[in-house]
Amino acid sequence: LQCNKCKRQSVTFEELAQLSVEVPNRNSTIEDCIRNHFQDVELDGACKWRCPDCESLQTATRRSFLWKLPQVIHLKRFTFMGDNWQKNDAYVTFNTFPLKLQTEYFSLYAVVNHRGSLNSGHYTAVVRNRITKQWLLFDDDVVTSIDVDSICSKYAFILYFQKDSISKMML
Repeated sequence: LQCNKCKRQSVTFEELAQLSVEVPNRNSTIEDCIRNHFQDVELDGACKWRCPDCESLQTATRRSFLWKLPQVIHLKRFTFMGDNWQKNDAYVTFNTFPLKLQTEYFSLYAVVNHRGSLNSGHYTAVVRNRITKQWLLFDDDVVTSIDVDSICSKYAFILYFQKDSISKMML
């Protein structure tokens, strides 16, 4: 946080096992979701910050950074609208090949999908076999091979990445 009046800063470190990002109400990419998550937020009105130096409520700017990237990205598909929760089925595009975040590369190795609503639905998983590199769809007790182009869907809910080294990526 930074006070917009005196520029006093307050820094907090928080360890994350997963990164939960909002899904916009339109088609987007995973990079868009991450970028939007880390936009500066102006704390004003009822959300003003009590600045220790100014000794009063002040408009402030909240800025977030990642110190270490988690290997799980959760797409927040449920939002509270009016009196109830709604599921956002906007299409989020993501790649199976290495994703560059900061100075590190991550490769997708699994996706959890959810079809349905907040109160009911069905989960499936798509997982990349580490040995054969083949993508497999797990749907209850049925396991089938699927094409890499079928992995990205509007039902993607949780994405699992593993950190890649440059040497692994060249294989």
